[in-house]
Amino acid sequence: MNFDIQKIKKFLLEHMPLWMYRLRYEFREFCYRIKYAYQRAKRGYSDLDWFDVDLWFIHTTPRLLRELLNHSNSFPEGHGDVESMEDWKKILREMITCLENMDEDKVAIELEQTESDCMKAYAQALEIVEFNKNKFFELFSKYFWCLWD
Repeated sequence: MNFDIQKIKKFLLEHMPLWMYRLRYEFREFCYRIKYAYQRAKRGYSDLDWFDVDLWFIHTTPRLLRELLNHSNSFPEGHGDVESMEDWKKILREMITCLENMDEDKVAIELEQTESDCMKAYAQALEIVEFNKNKFFELFSKYFWCLWD
């Protein structure tokens, strides 16, 4: 008996309910999440992390800085502009804001909601992202040895 695989696939595509595709997609994503979790447990990072190191940094570092902001017991006294705990928290908030504004897709989407020309909005987004990147790394470099509790 000879089966034509292409005809079977076409038939399934035309007659399979949408929820079955969704279930298949969710199962595949679940398997990938398990794979990436195992890789992170084994070697400290996953294939997904090193594929987009810039996005990994942009999405992970704000969470770490928020933990430091919310649970910090001390501040780098006498270092730069830091003279009180409020000054230190202000600097950490500024670093978090810069990181959040370094995601060009997020910034572009926010600008496209107010700007009618997509290319102009994307160009503005790149300028905003570049400014925030420079500001963040200026602060990061200045306070690098102070990011501890």
